[in-house]
Amino acid sequence: MIERYIWDIYTDGSCNSKNRLGGCGVYMVNKTTGEEIFFREGYCNTTTPRMEMRAIINALELLPKGNPIKARIVCDSEFVVKFMNHHISRCLGNGNNITNDYRNADLWNEILLQLRNHPLAKVGIMWLKGGSHQKDEVSDDAVGNNIADRLANYKKFNDNERIRDL
Repeated sequence: MIERYIWDIYTDGSCNSKNRLGGCGVYMVNKTTGEEIFFREGYCNTTTPRMEMRAIINALELLPKGNPIKARIVCDSEFVVKFMNHHISRCLGNGNNITNDYRNADLWNEILLQLRNHPLAKVGIMWLKGGSHQKDEVSDDAVGNNIADRLANYKKFNDNERIRDL
């Protein structure tokens, strides 16, 4: 049996629909070694769904390549989780890509590419209801989700942080 490094990954995205500035946040915990990774990045000309997807892409890019990994992504975007569990898993199985018939096909295909770049990884995704009701919860998932939420808050970015056009 292969020994796998186990990662819990929490992702979140945010965006202001008026000025189209957004951010994505990733909080990762290696359950084997205790290593923690915090990542945030800002974007302009974007939407909240694209920020949710970009956070997953960033998390997959941060996973070490070439190692056997078991990763559990926790995301508070029900839309993203459903799309990944249905369309992305189907495309991984049959080798296809997401067609341009789907909105944000560019980012969905980037997620596929990142998953294919980790052939030794078993990656799953689950939905966790986000929002203010979690602020007082102390479960690992609630805490991880709140950290990712804070990292994704583009309003708290300072002028020195990278803002990319998406």
